[in-house]
Amino acid sequence: MAKMNLKEYVLIFLVVFGVYISNAYDDFVTDSDNKTYRNLATSGDIVPNTFLSYVLINHQVLYFDKIKGTLKEFQSIKDRTPYFLIKTGDHYYSVYPPLTGLMAIPFFAIPLLFKFIPALNLWDYVLKILVIGRVSASFYAALSSILVYASLTKLSERKNLAALFTFFYAFGTGTWSIASRSLWQHTSSEFFISLLILILLYSKDRPKLIPWMGFISSLAILARPTNIIFIAPLALFVFFKERKYALPFCLSFLPAALFTLIYNHFAFGSALSEGYSARNDVKWSTPLLTGVTGFLISPSRSFLFVSPPLVLSYLALYKIFRTKNFIENHNLLFKFLSAGFLFSLLVFSKWYDWSGANGFGYRMLVDYLPFLIFITFLLLKNIGKRGLTALIIFMLYSVFIQYNAVFNLRSRCSERQNWNINCLITPKTKRFLEANKSYSFLLKDWTKPF
Repeated sequence: MAKMNLKEYVLIFLVVFGVYISNAYDDFVTDSDNKTYRNLATSGDIVPNTFLSYVLINHQVLYFDKIKGTLKEFQSIKDRTPYFLIKTGDHYYSVYPPLTGLMAIPFFAIPLLFKFIPALNLWDYVLKILVIGRVSASFYAALSSILVYASLTKLSERKNLAALFTFFYAFGTGTWSIASRSLWQHTSSEFFISLLILILLYSKDRPKLIPWMGFISSLAILARPTNIIFIAPLALFVFFKERKYALPFCLSFLPAALFTLIYNHFAFGSALSEGYSARNDVKWSTPLLTGVTGFLISPSRSFLFVSPPLVLSYLALYKIFRTKNFIENHNLLFKFLSAGFLFSLLVFSKWYDWSGANGFGYRMLVDYLPFLIFITFLLLKNIGKRGLTALIIFMLYSVFIQYNAVFNLRSRCSERQNWNINCLITPKTKRFLEANKSYSFLLKDWTKPF
């Protein structure tokens, strides 16, 4: 295990955070000039958590009645209730879990309490809320990068290789184009899963950390309920292998569980309801083979085309199940986690919108990137010079794809582009291909899902 160095963590954070927010001002100016929000708000899904701090600090509530008119600007049909809100009784609540928005409160506190943003009566004030949302999302994504680096150096002395993988995690994956760009559920979910991985590694020698594993797991589920699929096998591991700590592990879920039940009661009319079911949006209509094929080989949604080094995570999963001690002292634990990820992949493959709507790349799998990066690193921790050269080339390609997504595509990719390369190329390249009939076929669908 490499020794911890505070300066390294500070440097990593500053570099990653600095890159993430580097175009926030330019995006603000562009949206201000054009009277739009397209550069700062990557999706309407991020709106409730971004404006939650505003209603909580200014009005001491968790509903959006007073600013519903403003929030309608984030969808094309202005005379309807925004799709990301749901009416319960006399109030309009977010369809999505509020934890991500609550975590952003420290960033909104000073601007709102000191009236730097006195109201939402000017469009620039609305955009400033989005900028603060970008800053807070970037902060947690950068923290997640530090946690990933700490996990990698926990099991390897090759700090340069760990730094390389951290660079890839921060800039060559959806951590940049999704988690850092706006206050998605993915933002907080990815942060908690990266923290969970680190605690898991230390829990082998310090079993008293197991209740903290449960608490962090509960927050990951609170951030994005589908994480329960990934976390459930971890709970089984604790029950079977760490029975002494099974009860504290379960009890550590209580705070998040109680908050969820109370919030659901007020927001959705029932403690056992949640946003998706409340708006009747739970549909598992995609043929399983279609979704799985999309995640594996779609030109705009798969690791293969968007972040090629992550393809090796599938080989790492195979190794975890087939090799007796692939992860020294942690192999059984990671078998359970691997099962959780694979089951999550199958569940998302059945979701009616498996591709993540207009989100860029493999948005639906962004939450699990800390786990996938970790097992891929372990697969390659003894990589030689030639293999390392090839790896760096593919990582740089991945960074270019993310750069294009952030600076040119505004972190968006239409689901109409699932089976072509339009979301991978720059606007200049696309114009060149469109102007040359000999190459224009490259912009058409390469293949169709089975």
